Amino acid sequence: MFIEHTSFGGLLLHTSQGNYAVNCGGTLEMLEKEYHIQEQPLKGLILTSEHTHRSGHVTELVSRHQIPVLTPLVTWAKFGEHLFDPVLVSPPCSVSFGGLPVEFHHLRYDGIDPVYVIVQDGNERIGIIPDGRITLKNALPLWNCQTLLFENLQCEFDRMPSALRRRMESVANTPEEIRRICHDYSVILTERTIICQKN
Repeated sequence: MFIEHTSFGGLLLHTSQGNYAVNCGGTLEMLEKEYHIQEQPLKGLILTSEHTHRSGHVTELVSRHQIPVLTPLVTWAKFGEHLFDPVLVSPPCSVSFGGLPVEFHHLRYDGIDPVYVIVQDGNERIGIIPDGRITLKNALPLWNCQTLLFENLQCEFDRMPSALRRRMESVANTPEEIRRICHDYSVILTERTIICQKN
């Protein structure tokens, strides 16, 4: 599995089953360009949060390109307009989404139904933590993953108003916490994400 990070915080997963996206958040033009819609249509979109930095322009994208969406039921209920019909799940759960095994698990965050996902392609398992705080307890399913991706970076908070920054910092792991919790992993800090590779 090969993963591309987008400028708006989404992920494009190149899998043996096809291309899948995790979250939206950019303009429609950005989504179409960075998810390479014209070159290879998306087989599905995994939506983890109702917050606009994760779900912005999802309706336009899936309506224009007829992309199946997988999302938690409670997250979907928070949307004001239901202009498409997603595959709904109730975490914690495991589902096959267009042939791709996907798991949803809860964590601490200020979303309506905060989750992280685990995606499996063959023998490769990747844990994707778009937002929120993991603990030793809620991270247990992650220990079967070869790679963990933390997308909720505190460096992004610097551009936020102070009240929002304080709120976000209260529900995000610091790099030091991630190193301590993920002690069986090598931790790599990049500009956009923290990558943990199993030792």
